Parts: sequence; C-alpha cells; structure tokens
Amino acid sequence: MGLIAVMDLTSWAAEPQAKCAVRMGRVPLTIFDTKGVPPNRRERIEAAVEFGGKHLDAPYEAWIATDPFQGGVRVLITGPQGFERTVSFAVDELPQQITCRIRKTLED
Repeated sequence: MGLIAVMDLTSWAAEPQAKCAVRMGRVPLTIFDTKGVPPNRRERIEAAVEFGGKHLDAPYEAWIATDPFQGGVRVLITGPQGFERTVSFAVDELPQQITCRIRKTLED
C-alpha cells in the first residue's frame, strides 16, 4: 500500500493522455504469517497489529504466532537498521490494548 493511483476512467476514452494522480501513503506494518492463532481470533489480532503500525514511515514486518510457553500470542516485528522486537499478549486481549502495545514497542 505504498502508492495509490487515482484515475478518472470516464475521461480515459475521450482523452488517451489522461493524467493519473499518484499519492504517497504511509508504509504499513506488513504481516507475513500467522500461526497457531484460532481462526475466530486471527482477523481481530491481525487488524489490531496492522493498526498499531499505521503511523510508520518505513517498512516493518510482523510474524504472529501462539506462544506455547506463555499460553498467549507473540508478535515478532522487524524493521530497518536491524530493528527487532517481540510483543506478547493474551489471545483474548482487547484489540485496543494490542494496538497500544504494538505502538509503544515501535516507539521505543
């Protein structure tokens, strides 16, 4: 979701050189994999993690997995210049709390 192209398709047929407006957006936190999280909670957790990284200006990646030793969920976040952090939370934690934890971790 780095670039978003906007084009007026109604003028495209009449004007072959129609101009496209390109707008740069924020670089999202990309989730590459989710393992072991129950399907009924996966979408909620993924959305909360992505929302926690909406403010980023550089690409960051996340991997979400259940934590068999702690009984919750663990998110590994990597980014530029060797950035690597892990965030843990309960599988039934509220999305707002997950988002807050992700943001605090990214700001440190």
